[in-house]
Amino acid sequence: MKESKSVLFKNNVIKHLREQQYNINQPNKSKNTFTVFPPIGIGFVLAFEKKNLLIANFLKLKNKNRRKQLEFVNDLNNRRLCLTFSVDQDNILMMDTRLQNIYQKKEFQLFYPDYHMSILSCH
Repeated sequence: MKESKSVLFKNNVIKHLREQQYNINQPNKSKNTFTVFPPIGIGFVLAFEKKNLLIANFLKLKNKNRRKQLEFVNDLNNRRLCLTFSVDQDNILMMDTRLQNIYQKKEFQLFYPDYHMSILSCH
């Protein structure tokens, strides 16, 4: 039986990350959500949706001043090309991006280091 495009995409991304020595877990037996931990650096969440892949990180902000939080998020959004930043009422900073369900190894290899460095620069 031939795999659907979205299943093939998911399998290729997971395989790619495992080949790079990432530790990948499926919390609560979810079919489409994974927690991913690189050999060095900060873990993230992968959520495979119908037509795209959501990659997200979360960080608890220490500064509880809402105006300063929003200025910080605005500055981050102005300086990053591949990420969107937001902060919720519980002071959780969310960093995320979406990719189309098309896996091309070379493009993914170019994209992910930029994403990862953007995340590291926020900490």
